[in-house]
Amino acid sequence: MVNIIGDSHTRSFGNLKRLNAYYLGKGMEFNLEHDKIENIKSKISQINPNLNDTNYLYFGEPNVRFQLAKDHHIFKNRKIDEVYPKIDKPYLNKVIDNYSNLIDKLHFRCKILTPTTTYPPSIPAMSYLVEKLKDNFGELVVDIFTDTLDDGVVKKFLRMEDFNYDPIHCNSNIVRLFENKVGMKFEYEQKPNQSHLGTIIL
Repeated sequence: MVNIIGDSHTRSFGNLKRLNAYYLGKGMEFNLEHDKIENIKSKISQINPNLNDTNYLYFGEPNVRFQLAKDHHIFKNRKIDEVYPKIDKPYLNKVIDNYSNLIDKLHFRCKILTPTTTYPPSIPAMSYLVEKLKDNFGELVVDIFTDTLDDGVVKKFLRMEDFNYDPIHCNSNIVRLFENKVGMKFEYEQKPNQSHLGTIIL
């Protein structure tokens, strides 16, 4: 079994055979800020994967978006062309440190699935964060973010149908990139007993 554990972006991996998507909660409350990471630890403590499972953590996008202007809802409060594509390196470096602290204290082995976004102003900072993840965690990192880009722009087939309403999350086509990266195939499976879009909510 594959387990992907993360924020709202995890919902793109719902309703798949041989894959559990654990949606811990909204990124505003479940992210890699020093005062929010305890929320992640509390939820993850309830997850007990089997020894032969492959586990991925999928965090980071909310932090990349927040550092643009200290606003989690910047995509609602400003037009895209009004947002400067800021890279706050000290902030993002601290995010990496917090991620490392989280992983060091986990009760199971895991890999890191790079965060993803379709929000244009976030792309430069996301690229920086992904490279820092690779530098710090090496082979633990599975980079699907880089595969979302074409000349620095997110490929349109990954955007939500109503991009104006949700310019943040990738649609379910992100699963195809994950499949290509890990060499596996996941078939659709409706999961009626689970809480939200085929994910597991704790």
